[in-house]
Amino acid sequence: MTIHPHSKIALVPFEPPSAATDSHTSDFEVCPRSTSPINRWIAAIASATGLMIPLWLLYDSGDAGIAPVIFLFSGYAFSMRPVITGGALDQPSLFKELFILGYSLLAICPCIAFVRRLNSRTHRIVRSIFAILSLIILLHPLSILTIYTYDVSRYTLQMGVTPKRLLGLALGLSVFVAMSCFVLWICRPNTRKFAQYAQWTVAAIEN
Repeated sequence: MTIHPHSKIALVPFEPPSAATDSHTSDFEVCPRSTSPINRWIAAIASATGLMIPLWLLYDSGDAGIAPVIFLFSGYAFSMRPVITGGALDQPSLFKELFILGYSLLAICPCIAFVRRLNSRTHRIVRSIFAILSLIILLHPLSILTIYTYDVSRYTLQMGVTPKRLLGLALGLSVFVAMSCFVLWICRPNTRKFAQYAQWTVAAIEN
């Protein structure tokens, strides 16, 4: 479309097309934000409960609780510790680290996903608060994953490469990638509204 320099353009208010007049907008339909105080309180209480459940499970889990986070951030995880292999759970072995990692992911990720989905229609500040709390809780599996990947890497460098050790490294890196995508999904803003506004703008230009 060519606009002549001396042409006059009248700016008129643009009303977004409704779903009844434009069937294509259904693909970008915006989820209405809940304005009822009761609904907001219910969502807030359910979100807080959803985040308290994994904290309660981890608090009552002994070595699978806050210990891995302290172990990592204190720096002791990167000291010259012996790497213990085997399937014993009564000592800090690679198998125990992998077991705690699986337990942590199963206890935390479904609850955080529930909270993220529940707050997808709430205000941006509320979503940000629960996103920050979710990231703090995710420090637990990220700490265990970091310790496990570091121990497997150190064990492989000291003892040599074998298919099982490479599989352990690949598993650790794959979980890192999956958790990174999960974190991005938690922090991702709701772009459905911007998609609909973009479609409305394109429709206004074409008309």
